[in-house]
Amino acid sequence: HLFRAQGFDDAALAALVSHNPSLTTLQLAELGRLTSPSLSALHPLTHLSSLDLSHLGTPQGQVLLDEDVVALLERVGPGLAELTLDGNEMLTEGVLVDG
Repeated sequence: HLFRAQGFDDAALAALVSHNPSLTTLQLAELGRLTSPSLSALHPLTHLSSLDLSHLGTPQGQVLLDEDVVALLERVGPGLAELTLDGNEMLTEGVLVDG
């Protein structure tokens, strides 16, 4: 499944996850209303093989924090073949080391 929408927020993300727990592909790039804590809603998506979180938040690329991405990777990482984090300027090498 591929899902992308503008004006997408935490409530919409939670609904998407609860109604589609077997998603394999998810593109959330450039969604301004999502924040680093929003990533916890993705933890149940253990079937993900492709995830795009590039340029997330408002201002774009200024909301994702290492610890939230690492926590997400601990849950969904083993099945990921593709993870896109482009343009998230707050992330450090800690995501690579700890994730």
